Amino acid sequence: METRTERLDRLQQALNLVVHHDVDLSFGDLIDKNRRVLKGFKLIYSTNHLEDDFAHTSLKEIEADCPTLKKYFYGKALLFFSDELYDRTRLKGRIEIPIDYSLSLDSNAAERFRVWEDGKSLDSSEQDFENLVRFIKDGVGNGFNFDYSFFIIENYYDSMKPKNHRPFNTIRALKRFDHLVYDKESFCVTSPLFNESRLEAGQRAIDTLYAFHSSPEIQSFQQRRLLLYVVLLKAVILNQNTQTSAESKLSHLVE
Repeated sequence: METRTERLDRLQQALNLVVHHDVDLSFGDLIDKNRRVLKGFKLIYSTNHLEDDFAHTSLKEIEADCPTLKKYFYGKALLFFSDELYDRTRLKGRIEIPIDYSLSLDSNAAERFRVWEDGKSLDSSEQDFENLVRFIKDGVGNGFNFDYSFFIIENYYDSMKPKNHRPFNTIRALKRFDHLVYDKESFCVTSPLFNESRLEAGQRAIDTLYAFHSSPEIQSFQQRRLLLYVVLLKAVILNQNTQTSAESKLSHLVE
């Protein structure tokens, strides 16, 4: 029976193996000779050994196609490992893994949608915004999903203030964007058409904000986020003290 400490030690070994594995080598070179170390873990691995397409573009070219985006993974493809997946792949040669990929919008990007949906000028960011809209909508099928939970979490407390309508208006605009009437050839970024009213989108925005405000998981996340902020703030304050050694600063931070 593996103890918790032994499992953590094995996880560290697994991380070291992944970090030091050449991304141009095959997945098998990493997995086959290290099955004991990797047993029971699940990995997503970024590789240059293969090349994947996500919606209408390759993982490698996403930032070139839409410079306003930043990739989470930096290889040309993703490889997935679990004991079950790897054994099935070896047995069948190839298996399908459904992936729900999405774009995560920070506050700056999300609020561009609010300004745009409200009919106001995007000024110098208009072309970048049009490229983003086209990138989202032009994908195979229904295009990319986009995730604005980061925006809600970042604006969690502001969205609870009765007189602060900005977070609600932003979520409403993003909800309405789900129902953008989009045609690649005729789309004009300055004259968007939606087949959902603001009232309908607003009701969906209320439902979404209520779900976040009433979620114990999100409340716990907010506590962790505030704690991280406090630790980072303390680190900045300690770093300004030029008379104290790095070891002493780290000791204070740990305390």
